[in-house]
Amino acid sequence: MSYFSFYLNSLVKFLKAQVISGGLEISDLELRFAYFDGRRWQMVGLKLPTGIVQGGKILDSEQLGQVLKRLRLEVFKGKNKKNRVPVVLSLSSLGIYTQVFSLPILKGATLEEAIKLNVRMASPMDQALVYSGYQVIGEDKEKGKVDVLAAFIAKEIIDGFQRVLAEAGFLVIAVESRSMSLVRLMRQQGIGISRHDSYAVVVLDNENLDFVILRGGQLYFEYISSWSELKGGGREISLTDFRSTITRNLRQVINYYSQHWPEKIQEVILVAVGLQDEVKKIVADNFSLEVKDLQLRFDQPISAEWFSALGGGIRSTMARGGDEDLSLLGVSARDEYRQERIESFFGFWRVAIPVFLSLLLVFFLSGFVFLRGMDKSLTREIGGVEGDARIVELNELRAQAEEFNRDIAMIASIRKVDRAKLPPLEKLNSLVSKNSLTFTRFAFRDFNASLTFYGEARSKDNVINFIEDLKNDRQFSDVRFSLTDIKETAQGLSFSIIFSIVASKVE
Repeated sequence: MSYFSFYLNSLVKFLKAQVISGGLEISDLELRFAYFDGRRWQMVGLKLPTGIVQGGKILDSEQLGQVLKRLRLEVFKGKNKKNRVPVVLSLSSLGIYTQVFSLPILKGATLEEAIKLNVRMASPMDQALVYSGYQVIGEDKEKGKVDVLAAFIAKEIIDGFQRVLAEAGFLVIAVESRSMSLVRLMRQQGIGISRHDSYAVVVLDNENLDFVILRGGQLYFEYISSWSELKGGGREISLTDFRSTITRNLRQVINYYSQHWPEKIQEVILVAVGLQDEVKKIVADNFSLEVKDLQLRFDQPISAEWFSALGGGIRSTMARGGDEDLSLLGVSARDEYRQERIESFFGFWRVAIPVFLSLLLVFFLSGFVFLRGMDKSLTREIGGVEGDARIVELNELRAQAEEFNRDIAMIASIRKVDRAKLPPLEKLNSLVSKNSLTFTRFAFRDFNASLTFYGEARSKDNVINFIEDLKNDRQFSDVRFSLTDIKETAQGLSFSIIFSIVASKVE
């Protein structure tokens, strides 16, 4: 069975081999890639030299490609893998325009056409120059409306990233903003975050200051500023300016929310890589809102700078057909992804089919050998137990013969009944009719022994009168009866009487 074991192990290893896919965040300063290896989340990151990416746009494609290739080698532990790595790409929100609009609840294609029309109207530039995407983020059946999130980005930005990533061995399957990735993470893994409540989210990292409205588990509003803009050309921002910036921007976001939605913001959620205590103090001093750090359900520690990449990684694990979140990926790129999946599918079966056929051949050969051996073994065993089977069969035949002989004897005894016994039977029938009884059955061995009479009656008086008639008639003897032999039934009363028949003289 060595060949069988070899093929089986090969097939198992092949089927268990998972294609690495994950969330790739590209910021101005870093590359972050998060993927799930089947047991835990793995995170691989590399620094980006200044001037390669700025404000979410590529300035140096060649250097970005080199860093991406190094990242790919890190992911595969230095092994030179040929297959491209599927990624959900998270980009800076600075280059992405978002808008939420509401529509009446419509059915099927009508709603989709209405959404597409509104997306075209909401585009910040010519539709020929942008990639857009949309998703339904809320539904109010009482008011009869749906909320839709639309997003737009310049084609040149996406085409540039998609081209560099493809050359570096990555396959883009979806594109979204960092905040969209973060919101997904909060919605699916955030502790204490309810999909029925609204939150203000403050995101603070080394590049941007981002304010997000989370409503019903979805992104409804975003306001983002880069630190370079806030510094005004300086190298640092003063603590006073920092406090005023946080207070002013957060108040503007909360006021915007209150003007558009009736529910109150429950609390402020903080996602920060530093200055957490300072931000909490600012919120406590200026707002009547509780502020807390974002905590996740994962059983492994994950720092805040990885949250967006992790949110994209979660999306990468979803079946493409079940992914309803918007994507800013161009049509040609989506077609390329589908084509690669098709080629991967056929590549799988080119390897799997020979393995399956080899396994089937081994199974059939093994089954043939097993059945031949079983046939010989059964032949030997049948010869050994044949005698026992015949004994069992003979015993069954003997029992059937004895039962048949008993039936014959009973019939013979009935046929040999003395004609002198017939008049008492006729008398018994008349007594049954006289007392309004119903005969059901007799039980006896032969007519020379006692008989048990079974019948039904309407009342106990009928039974007692019948008993007295039997006792007073010389044709019957040894009449035995007890009141306990009378039983109530649904039809009335049932009873039994034991007696013997006295033969009459026949002339």
